[in-house]
Amino acid sequence: MRVGTDIVHVPRLAQQVEELGQDFLNRVFTTQELAVCAGSVERLAARWAAKEAAIKALGWELQDVALTDIEVTGEGRPRIVVHTAGAVLDGSMRHDGQYAIAVVVAVQSPHESPIGKHDH
Repeated sequence: MRVGTDIVHVPRLAQQVEELGQDFLNRVFTTQELAVCAGSVERLAARWAAKEAAIKALGWELQDVALTDIEVTGEGRPRIVVHTAGAVLDGSMRHDGQYAIAVVVAVQSPHESPIGKHDH
């Protein structure tokens, strides 16, 4: 089992969105994530944190994967779908005030290949 965590400063993400606009959003979030968040920077920040936490749980580096290849689905109990690895991870997200945080768990059974193993 591997665990990843991340925290995002919501005002910093809001500044990036304001400065870089839709192109930035399209590089980081999927169409579905953008639709679900409906412009809420707090919700986007929680998803950003979940993506970063998933990368850490998989033992990857940020440059190993496009952020749109990691998709946060579901509302009450988020699932993190890693399209490039064919993996679905469990996670928890929360935002409150200026911060959003996420924890992601990658579980591997004894008969599976390592979750973080991938070709690029």
